Amino acid sequence: MTSLRVALLRGVCGWLAVATLGLAPVLAQAQTYLPGPAPSVGDIVHQTVETIPLPRTRTDIGIGEEVTCSIDPLTWQDTDYKVTASGQEPVQDTMGTVTWTAAGQGTVAPLTGNSTKLTANMDPGAVIVNASVADSQTKGIDPAVQKSVTFNVVIPNGRRILAVVDHASIATWVAAPPANLFGMMNLYDCQVLPDTVNFSKAVLVEEVQPAAMNNYNWPDGTPGSYSTAKLPLGHRNNGATPNFYQDNVGQSGVTLALLTRGGAQVAFKVTLKIPLKYKNEAGNYVTFNDQPKLDEHYFDYDATGSMQTSIQATNLLAGARKGPWKSQ
Repeated sequence: MTSLRVALLRGVCGWLAVATLGLAPVLAQAQTYLPGPAPSVGDIVHQTVETIPLPRTRTDIGIGEEVTCSIDPLTWQDTDYKVTASGQEPVQDTMGTVTWTAAGQGTVAPLTGNSTKLTANMDPGAVIVNASVADSQTKGIDPAVQKSVTFNVVIPNGRRILAVVDHASIATWVAAPPANLFGMMNLYDCQVLPDTVNFSKAVLVEEVQPAAMNNYNWPDGTPGSYSTAKLPLGHRNNGATPNFYQDNVGQSGVTLALLTRGGAQVAFKVTLKIPLKYKNEAGNYVTFNDQPKLDEHYFDYDATGSMQTSIQATNLLAGARKGPWKSQ
């Protein structure tokens, strides 16, 4: 009986000694460490997935754009204290799990790990990426270190015309005489703006609806119109140029009769309004080139029947005037 009482007293004393250090008696390993000064870690390192436009460390990003975010374990600093019989000995703790969250116009995946990928929503606004960085949980237990970075998600706001050339299709057209047909086709190099972000993951279209937006009458009174369904822009990176695409612009098969009024051939100009749209997060198409007005395509016929195309976007650019044609 006596020996049992002594054993119990020793057990109690041992528990009291541990409790004096402010440590739980359940986890034997944790009982030997104390947290030191608050740990620290470097800021979130971020880089856009697309290589253009520079810099890839920018915080303005296009709708749908992707950004890799990471925490460098080599920047982790955490001094804890090992409790020994003679006192406390400083030791270095390692970095533990990084947990990622996003608030606002974007999402992150995966949710844990040293790095994650931010995907911007298809709507404009801010998105805050937060990293909660824990210690190893094997020494002194410190509160997680919080790091965050804010990105600004940008929608398209217009387009720039970069260059214009004759469309390849006119290589087979035969010049007048006789002047049987009129028209011209051009290929325009275009860039969706702003050029400071990348829209490669955005859904961008040209859409002219309803047709009444671009109804007109030829000089002879014949009605004409221009209408399309949603036509993808086919935008892409082109060398160092982000958000690049090509636009086929022109008309063909215009007869002499259409350009005749009162028995005489006359000059005539067609103006077409061209809405460009992006698909937002809700799946709706939103016009983005209507500031201060929609882009316009011009088909300009002179009295001889030669034709010139041009586009008014944020700048005005025109193709070569050519025609009339014997055949097209």
